[in-house]
This record gives sequence, C-alpha cells and structure tokens, in this order.
Amino acid sequence: MLFGAKEIFAVEAMTEPDLEVPSAVWGRLRIWCRNESFGDYENPYNALHSAAECFREMLDAYPDLWDSTFDLVEDAERFRLFNEAIYIGSHSDTDQIVDLADRYWKFDFLTNWGEHTNGIKGLLAFDPNGEVLFMVEDRDELVRAFRFPQTCFTKTAADFVEWFDSEAERLQNKTGEQAASSNH
Repeated sequence: MLFGAKEIFAVEAMTEPDLEVPSAVWGRLRIWCRNESFGDYENPYNALHSAAECFREMLDAYPDLWDSTFDLVEDAERFRLFNEAIYIGSHSDTDQIVDLADRYWKFDFLTNWGEHTNGIKGLLAFDPNGEVLFMVEDRDELVRAFRFPQTCFTKTAADFVEWFDSEAERLQNKTGEQAASSNH
C-alpha cells in the first residue's frame, strides 16, 4: 500500500501475506520523501506498531510540534540540537540531559522503529510557516533536510494509521468459520 505521493511524502507499507490470525501486524515499511526512500523494504517481518504509534502521536500533536529553539537557527543547527539532546547527550549535568531529552524526544522520527530503519535517525517538526521539516541522517551520517506542506503529512499519516488499525483488527479477529473450526 502506498499512502501519499513519493515525490512529496509517502509511507509504503504491507503486511506479510502468510500471517495467521491471531497475529500482530508484521510487515514492511519505508518512508518516501522527494522520491528518496528511507527504510529497507526488502527486510520482512518487522513490527509496524512503532511506526503507527509515532504517526499517531505526531497527529495528536499537530500543529504544535515545534520548539522555540528552532526559530532563529538553520536546519543543520536544528538537527544538531535534536541529535545532541536525544542521542549524544554529552552534557555533564544529568538533570540537563533529562530535561533536553524530554524537550526534544517528540521530534524523533524513524529511529528505533525496527530492523528496517536501523542506522537511520530522523527528526520531524511542524514549522509554524505551514511546512513539515523532515531531516534524516542515514547510515553514512549524511544529514538531509526536506520540506513539504503539512497537509501532505497529516493526510498520509492519518491514512496509514487507519490502515494499520484495520490490519491490527483483521489480524486479531477470527471469522465465524475460523472460530467454528477451532472448536472441533
């Protein structure tokens, strides 16, 4: 399934065809932005729950997913602030590390979603100018920034979450025929 448009922003996802009820939603997923893909779509049997929950949380935060520290700096500095707070944490004061992590964690995107996104760090924020700021650091530590309309993100994210929820329900529900055969 493709949600969105690869040339702007999209989620490509599928459930593995051989899953048996009951099951979690295991499958494949990658993100597309400006015709570049992020995530290993050839890697099968990844739990898609983390991605769905991340999208759900970002939709719940919409349009207030921004930080005032981002206002007067360029994209590279925004990513540095985020990366330092969440992943490097070189501040000597433990309380400061915790405070910064709490402040910036909400921008985390793609990271730790499963093996299909190993080696990728992502930041996603809603710029008050109406654009989504999506920054990604790949396995080669190259950081790229993408911008696109927030409406593209919200539509794509909502469609993906709706699909995920329907797949989760489908994979948990036994049909009448399945229930009858399991009683024998």
